[in-house]
Amino acid sequence: MDSGNDGAEVLDALDESRLIISGNSCSLARWDVKLGFQPQAFVAGLSKLSSDGGVIVLMDVIIEKVYPLAFMPAEKGDREPPWNEAEERSREDKWKVSLSCGHPYISHPVRIGTPASRPGCKTW
Repeated sequence: MDSGNDGAEVLDALDESRLIISGNSCSLARWDVKLGFQPQAFVAGLSKLSSDGGVIVLMDVIIEKVYPLAFMPAEKGDREPPWNEAEERSREDKWKVSLSCGHPYISHPVRIGTPASRPGCKTW
């Protein structure tokens, strides 16, 4: 039942509500089954879903293999191979150091001291 965001009294909702049945959230029933709400949920498999079938109420997903995270360069022309999380952390730390040193291409509102006076900073 769809009656908007707010709840409605039963007699008032007759003209304001509508029943929406989604194809991906239903299944055919056997001929001898009592119709209506069922005690167990209907679990849809990927082979039973259709692209124009609407919302999916419940789906069982089994993850068989988890691959490690891989990071890739953002530039399209860069042919550098992907790297792992440890390498990404070290690259991020190097970037943060260059940012705190006042890299000439990054403008900071406040610069205190010279880059050479801060630890880990190089002069450019």
